[in-house]
Amino acid sequence: MYDIIVSGAGPSGSYLSYLLSKNGYKVLQLEEHKEIGKPVECTGLVSERVFKYVNSGSKVNEVHGANVFFPNGKNIHISKGEKTIVMYRDEFDKDVSAMAIGSGSDTRINARVLDAKVNDFYGEVKYREHGEIKYAKAGIISVRTGQTAR
Repeated sequence: MYDIIVSGAGPSGSYLSYLLSKNGYKVLQLEEHKEIGKPVECTGLVSERVFKYVNSGSKVNEVHGANVFFPNGKNIHISKGEKTIVMYRDEFDKDVSAMAIGSGSDTRINARVLDAKVNDFYGEVKYREHGEIKYAKAGIISVRTGQTAR
């Protein structure tokens, strides 16, 4: 039995798994895709403070704004005081996941959560890993938006 089951190995799920594992919790992290960071499902733009938490070589550039060009030939400039980091998002996801794994998280890929149920004593997750149906129990279950625990 695990202390906590985390659904998803994107930056949030992996960072949560990292913090929990680092603090002594037994964590099972389930990622539905066959490779962490693929497919890229979000932009590669983050605030600079993200890199205070994650050691990553995924930085590509820094920007302070953007020029937006419209089909009618007009454009606008948007400026921002805080620096925005442009990064390779797939590399960033892998770096955060490596932190979780390095701290002891049991991270499984190609493991899609199918169902989650809770009772008075524990939660149970049903998932498909490499085509095989499996079950895992934990005291706490963290599921992504759009998934439900019953």
